Amino acid sequence: MTVHVYNQHINIQDLTTFLRRHCTVTKEPSRNLDSDGIWDGKWTVMVKLKEDPVAPDGIHYPPSSFSLGSDSGYLYYHGKPKLCNKCSKPGHTAKDYTVQVCKNCKREGHTARACKEEAPCNLCGAVGHRFKDCPQRAKSYAQVAKPP
Repeated sequence: MTVHVYNQHINIQDLTTFLRRHCTVTKEPSRNLDSDGIWDGKWTVMVKLKEDPVAPDGIHYPPSSFSLGSDSGYLYYHGKPKLCNKCSKPGHTAKDYTVQVCKNCKREGHTARACKEEAPCNLCGAVGHRFKDCPQRAKSYAQVAKPP
């Protein structure tokens, strides 16, 4: 799998935690280098897709795009189906929707702004906190060095 992230300083542990929500990481991410040895902003990660008994083909596909806090990224891999940007399911696209779909709860009939449910964490997917407060988020040097 190739992961393209625009922030070169993204914490690799956070990226790996996010990927583990959607697939099994078999080899840690490594930087893609061009012919001159310069990093192209992409990571190569060896993964195994997880099974999903309710999916039409029995496979859980990671989302094509994601965000970790304010950093966004894209996933590319061989055989990746086209997934809907609204509900993250294969077989159709967002333009096929005639009703509104919420980005928080994935239900039809309202938008995220009007959603009564709390948005899940971008990193771990749990409800009750945001990315900046996620207990699975890797600690920065400033957080570790900060006196209690």
